Amino acid sequence: MAIYANAGAVFRADLSGVVVQTADWEKSLIGSRVAPVVNVDSKDGQYPVFDKTTAGLLKRRSNIQRANTAGYARGSSSWTQDTYATQEYGYEIPIDYNTIKDMSRFFSVEEITAMLAKRVPLLEQEIRVAAMTFNTSNYGSATNSGTAYTIGNIHV
Repeated sequence: MAIYANAGAVFRADLSGVVVQTADWEKSLIGSRVAPVVNVDSKDGQYPVFDKTTAGLLKRRSNIQRANTAGYARGSSSWTQDTYATQEYGYEIPIDYNTIKDMSRFFSVEEITAMLAKRVPLLEQEIRVAAMTFNTSNYGSATNSGTAYTIGNIHV
């Protein structure tokens, strides 16, 4: 491919296009699917946790058949409290109005700049999620699968 190299050449918007070499790059990211952003009302707080062992979530109830005119079998459940603390991330690319006026002949400066700015926190999120996912200390010690499912196999 030959490139025209003339110092006196003038860019013409009607003869030019824009190439973004990483078009649709965001589609390959999985960080927001593995660890999605959860919007909350306050910077930090508490939330209830239904724990599989203490709340009996996987506990089998063997006799729940209802007889005519009788009530249903009853049980109970419980929860604990856990806490969260948020962090805010963001990135911006300032654009001078002269740049907008000049380059808008070729592409939507605001749209492309917003896309490029959005990519920075997306990539950083991807890196943080990958680090958490592949950090084996986040998973505790290995548990024998027979032990892990014992709670689900308990008969009342």
